[in-house]
Amino acid sequence: MKGMIYTFYSYKGGVGRSMALANIGMQFFNQGYTTLLIDWDLEAPGLERYFESRFNLDLKDVADRPGLCDMIQQYKKNVLEPTAEDDETPLCPPVEKYIYQLSENNATKLWLLHAGRRTEGKPWQDYVSFVQAFDWSAFYQDWEGGLYLEWLRKVRRSSFSGHKTLTAPSIYFSTVAAFQTPAGFCNPNSNAV
Repeated sequence: MKGMIYTFYSYKGGVGRSMALANIGMQFFNQGYTTLLIDWDLEAPGLERYFESRFNLDLKDVADRPGLCDMIQQYKKNVLEPTAEDDETPLCPPVEKYIYQLSENNATKLWLLHAGRRTEGKPWQDYVSFVQAFDWSAFYQDWEGGLYLEWLRKVRRSSFSGHKTLTAPSIYFSTVAAFQTPAGFCNPNSNAV
């Protein structure tokens, strides 16, 4: 089975996007589908909180790990760094560095790509600064953001549908707020919920 992408989208906050994402993601995982949950709700992150008691998560540990915003920042940094013509270092950072495995059952995995590193102090300040300053239009126009999101989608479909999950089909979920829409995730090839 080819990986599927589902996007939970709403113009209004507080309507239960993240809760629906967590519950439906768990249902697919429990049915044997390797599942990647992505927290695109950058202004109100915290998808990991829905799994705190179930998987005995240390929320401070999760929040201290790099996530989606950190991955985007690394991509932008890689684009700015000059490379030699024969350098084949990919511009897009390895996704595995940013994914947190919540659970595993045989070949089936439940993964989380949380919004980003945001522990108290400087990491939180950096996260807030990134979210407040991030401009989706500039990301698309100046940073080839559309290609980046397409790359991320392909990586999810190939890497997570292939050797890492063995025989388990893959389902991908994300939650998006209206004012930060990454169009590459809510398109005719995905299922908006």
